[in-house]
Amino acid sequence: MDSLVAHLEKLRHFVATAETGSFSKAGVELRLSQPTLSHSVKVLEEVLETSLFLRTSRGVQLTEGGRLLLEEAKKLLNLTESIEKRIRKGNLPGVSPLKVATKEPLAIHFLPLCMELLEGEMPEVTVHRSNAELVEQLLSQNVDAVVLPDPPEREEIISYELYRDRLGLFAPVEWKKKTAPPLYVFRKAMCGNGEHVEDVLKRTQTPFVTKGLDSYEALLTMVVNGLGLGLMPLSIAHGAFTKKEIRLFETEDFPLAAFGSTTICLSVHAAKARDPRIRALVKASRSAAREIK
Repeated sequence: MDSLVAHLEKLRHFVATAETGSFSKAGVELRLSQPTLSHSVKVLEEVLETSLFLRTSRGVQLTEGGRLLLEEAKKLLNLTESIEKRIRKGNLPGVSPLKVATKEPLAIHFLPLCMELLEGEMPEVTVHRSNAELVEQLLSQNVDAVVLPDPPEREEIISYELYRDRLGLFAPVEWKKKTAPPLYVFRKAMCGNGEHVEDVLKRTQTPFVTKGLDSYEALLTMVVNGLGLGLMPLSIAHGAFTKKEIRLFETEDFPLAAFGSTTICLSVHAAKARDPRIRALVKASRSAAREIK
């Protein structure tokens, strides 16, 4: 004999049809065709050997058997959803929340928006804003994932692209044009964009003294303190720009799109890449990134 538990998805179709009172309304809600919903109900009726709906010109009405099934099906679906969430999200005794870390500038802009969108999918995620060396924390597995511009190039780390962030040239708010001003860049980003950036700089009449730094935090600090211009992703500059501590240095020589973009990635330790919670985090983060872009 066929088991009702084997048809959980069809039970969801039944509940939606019963609660909306219409196959067409349930179809809109579930983004399914009416024939699909009708087939699901038909299968359930065959399994239970009873009619679940009375079809009328105004829609459908539950039979006595349908009312009983609706009451119990909602309990069953709620139970399976609760079990799934606890297991998939790690809400289990002895299982600690996932730790996601990032640098302060990126945390201020991207993660609040990202975590707001992740909240329903991944409530057991904790976010850490850290100025420590995040790649080393990830390698030592003190954190489960890091969000950074430009993926770390290590065999032990797997990176997933979240979105492309445009690079912009920023200056202190009170910046006055100087002869050969310092232009601070992130060394690693220059490895991939160096030739392109140099081509852009050649088009300006103002010579720059390019200085490489090892972190975007140091770069942002230099610009905020009036020590030069800085080439950085918009998400890194967002907080200081909003506070009017820096401004976009955009001229005919330097349109916003001139320098291209950099990659914002979610990176995890290869040893944890197959963890269901990590997979869920990657999937949810990518979905959130699509909303934020």
